[in-house]
Amino acid sequence: MSSLSPPPPRELPADAIREILLRIPPDEPESLVRASLVRKSWRRVLTDPTFCRHYRDFHRTPPMLGYLCNDNDHYFNISSRFLSTAAFCPRQRPGGGWSAISARHGRALFQDTTTRSNDLFLWVWDPVTDWKFRLPVFPRRPEGFSAAVLCGKAGCDHRGCHGGDPFFVAIVGTNDDGVTSARVYSTEAGAWSDMTSIDHVSPEYGMRSSVLVGDSLYFLYEPSTKILRYDLAGRQLSVIHRPKACGINGCYCNIVLMATEDGALGFAGVHGSTFSMWSMSTDRYFCKTKQHTVPFTPWVERRVVELATVLPPRALQARPLVNGFVEGAGIIILGTNEEIFTIEINSGRVKKISNRRSAALYITPYTSFYTLDLAKNAMKMG
Repeated sequence: MSSLSPPPPRELPADAIREILLRIPPDEPESLVRASLVRKSWRRVLTDPTFCRHYRDFHRTPPMLGYLCNDNDHYFNISSRFLSTAAFCPRQRPGGGWSAISARHGRALFQDTTTRSNDLFLWVWDPVTDWKFRLPVFPRRPEGFSAAVLCGKAGCDHRGCHGGDPFFVAIVGTNDDGVTSARVYSTEAGAWSDMTSIDHVSPEYGMRSSVLVGDSLYFLYEPSTKILRYDLAGRQLSVIHRPKACGINGCYCNIVLMATEDGALGFAGVHGSTFSMWSMSTDRYFCKTKQHTVPFTPWVERRVVELATVLPPRALQARPLVNGFVEGAGIIILGTNEEIFTIEINSGRVKKISNRRSAALYITPYTSFYTLDLAKNAMKMG
């Protein structure tokens, strides 16, 4: 009497497979890899560009896959490291002597610090696909400057931005004469734009990395309460001020600009063991002087959090610092001497993402969807 082998397990309907795979958390890319090994039919679904587009639409907000921090290497150049916060590791590290300036819409922007030229050499890198692009030389590096990279595709939802898609790089800087200027590089134009300039009182030491709110980039001056606004649509520059409030004034190294949920400019800071968030009011007010009536926009304190209620006691043994803001996700990055945490603004959820492995004061968060169609294409290119 011959024994009968058990029948193979029944295949789930295709629609059911898609619904299961759609719900894999985007900040757990290792789960996508494991799911692709279950069956060939599952792998076909996961590598289908149509499914990957639906996956991004379903989850809406690209997850934080890691962050870039700058350290001095043994050649006295500043080099950037990518530290993962999810089970994702770039196929290659950033180039030696690359200093991270900005990351947005699937790309990261770096300055090449290996050259001693007075010109500015910039690179754009996509950590997911390992795509790299060197921008045309920016003549005469500004004394105190910052820069930002952002998508240049009209009507894009920024959920699938990567590599060679159109993008912009904006550079702003202030010289010793107190003149602030901006220029933009567009991949579609293949050249730097004409310069836009504005005069304002007193030159500053430098500018922090940017935040994108609507159609404007905002940069925080150091050391002051000034914020530079660059209107991307009108190519106009203006200067606004944050409040001298809540003991934060003077602690410029403990402030980060952010975008609020309702699309306004805000900032977050730590003073002692208190974490507070402010935003610009949408109402306009007018201040009367002896000669003029001047419009101004007030700042409103939105939230105050006692860090002792959300962080473990060991994290408060030294003063916590605000290290960054994750655009689109509403997440503040807070660092101590030993650990780095994220705080979700809406829920208040705190998560430890790393032991501190860098002396860098500021870090650049990197967000992107890591789907198997991108991994497959990256392997082909490699």
